[in-house]
Amino acid sequence: MSNLKSYNIGVIGAGWIAKAHMGFLQETGRANITWIAARNPDNLEKVRSDFDIPNKTHNYHDILKDPAVEDGFFLNRHLIDVLDGNVQPVVTLETAKKHMEIIFTISALNERNN
Repeated sequence: MSNLKSYNIGVIGAGWIAKAHMGFLQETGRANITWIAARNPDNLEKVRSDFDIPNKTHNYHDILKDPAVEDGFFLNRHLIDVLDGNVQPVVTLETAKKHMEIIFTISALNERNN
């Protein structure tokens, strides 16, 4: 057994990309998903329940206010659209001194450009 550190993370987005990655994050034993943020209330509650995430919100700022959260993950297939002309979420994560990982797929980029 290694002594690798585990991290408290908040996930922004509760769509299929989030669901595809959160299981792997939890399986590592190093990612403790403590928050999930999403706009759709039904999807938010389902993902929170399916992955046993203790906190949920519609406002990603709630994640940033939690000093126990060390990392923020954007797991959103429409991330490019979300951030077009609005880099505030990225700036806010940086200002809050949270690490950030942005995950999206090439198919999402292709979908946007079609």
